[in-house]
This record gives sequence, C-alpha cells and structure tokens, in this order.
Amino acid sequence: MIKSSFFKILLMYTLFALASPSQAAEIFLSDFMGIASGESTDESFAPFMTVNTNLRGGFGADVPGPFASNQIQFTDTGPFAKGIGAHPANEITFHLDEFRALVGSFQSFSTVVGIDVPSAGGSNGAGALFEVFFDGNLVASHDIINKLSPSIAISLDLTGVSDLKLKTSAPRGLFTNHAAWADAKLTEFTAVSAVPEPNTLWLVSFSLVFLLRKKNR
Repeated sequence: MIKSSFFKILLMYTLFALASPSQAAEIFLSDFMGIASGESTDESFAPFMTVNTNLRGGFGADVPGPFASNQIQFTDTGPFAKGIGAHPANEITFHLDEFRALVGSFQSFSTVVGIDVPSAGGSNGAGALFEVFFDGNLVASHDIINKLSPSIAISLDLTGVSDLKLKTSAPRGLFTNHAAWADAKLTEFTAVSAVPEPNTLWLVSFSLVFLLRKKNR
C-alpha cells in the first residue's frame, strides 16, 4: 500500500513537471502615455489612452506632474519608480483591448493612491477623490483627505473589461492636490516555453526510468 501511494505521488509530480506553467508580467500604464518618464502631458495618446481635455489637470509619467520632478512618494510608502501623477480634476482612460492585442491577456489592475508629499512642500493640501471606472461603471472610490493621510492600495480583476478610466477630483477645493496613481499597472499572464529547464528534464527522466523499471519487475 505504501509503495503504491509513493508511485502515484511520484507520477503526479512527473506530470506536473512536464506541464507548461505561466508567469506574471507587469505592464506599467505610465509607459503608454506617449511621453518619456519624467515628462507631463494633457493630450491623448492613440490608440492606448484618451484624456478628457475638458478637465483642468494634467498627467505626469512617473512624477507628480509638470510642477515637480521627484518620484512619487506618500506619507507612509514610496518612493515609486513608476506611476501617474494626476492633479485634479482629470480623467484618463486606457483602452485595454489595444494592450491585449499588443501583449496578451491581463488578470488585474493594481495601484497605490495618495497625495505626493515632496511636491506638497509645507502644505498639507486638500487631498483628492480617486475613482476607477470599468466600461463607464464605477468600481472603486477612495477619498484621501490630505498628504498626511495613509495611501490606499487598489487591486481589481480585469476580466471582460475594455476601458479602464482613472478619475481624480477635488471635493474640498483646489489646494495642493498632488494626487498620484503610484505603481499603476496591469498584470499580464503569458505562457512560458513548454520546453522544461535542464533540472526538470533530469527529474522527469529519472522518474520515468524508475517507474518503468518497477513496472517490469
């Protein structure tokens, strides 16, 4: 009985080792804004993203905005190498089907929202309201009071979503509202090569030989 169970476990492990796994890859949204890291824009970048030009705020690629060149940093975390500075009021929409056509499918969208501390100087500011929309439907809403408020991590499933809209507004008025979507990214899943690594090949070969020898005894 013990031998039989051992052989079953060994066989299951062998089949698992032969399977083609998946690995996660990160796609940072600030890389698809049509500008270099450290620059700012208030224009759309076809076909990946559209900016609502009727609103006041602009967007910074990996920086809080045109008013600062520092990396995004919140009172409780950071600095972040990647992210989108988004001084309210503004809206930016990413067209996910264009990303899928380029790099494949996605599992989720994630970001950390808050008010950038270094660019705020001595002012606590008036904070910002962060809203996430999937295909026009509100799916997340977080109000950050000021730069001393803790940041909030957001993670949302992207299954079936075509348009991802990020919106910031200033419910307490415009006053040092240096809002940012830090580390804003899509998590993509791509298949790894079906050819096993050398160590895996050795394990599989040993297991198959062992099982065949046992069977023929």
